[in-house]
Amino acid sequence: MSPIQRYGKLPAFVRLGETWESLDDFFVYDWEVLAAAAWMGFVAMGKGVVILDGVTFMLTYVPADASGVIGARGSVPLLAEVRDEFLRDLQGHCQRYQQEREIVVLLEGASSANAAQQGRMAVFAAAIPTPRGWLTPPGAYKAFQREARGETGFQSLQQRWENQRRRFLEGGVKSHPATILGNVNSA
Repeated sequence: MSPIQRYGKLPAFVRLGETWESLDDFFVYDWEVLAAAAWMGFVAMGKGVVILDGVTFMLTYVPADASGVIGARGSVPLLAEVRDEFLRDLQGHCQRYQQEREIVVLLEGASSANAAQQGRMAVFAAAIPTPRGWLTPPGAYKAFQREARGETGFQSLQQRWENQRRRFLEGGVKSHPATILGNVNSA
């Protein structure tokens, strides 16, 4: 059974660079980075959504205030692809989630292995509670601060994740990117 519970819709597979990864593997490997990014964004801008562009390896945080999610449509490519009702649902997720225990993510993926093989992608969003035994968003951010040794900005987190992910996908790293922030403790 998947450790990932969700409120909203998420894909079965996430595209990362030129490869596809199952949603569960993606979260096992990248939960701490996403949770740290969510907490960092919340502290700086209030409730919002972590947007992952797996093709370009960009993490973006968009606040859920009145102009945030809908206002970012022109500057965040994944938001430009979705309908207004999707944005309203996303904004609702952002306003309702419990920031100390959950994250809201928006990412591009495929609903099935067949869709992934055919390159049929869609944009998905959900609020995700911290799985049992994993670091909460504030805990992931604290782990990042300890590991980063003074580099605590969102751009620094983004760069560290991008570098680790690219090295892993190119086969140059023996461990998975979760080691950026320490090992994930599964339930």
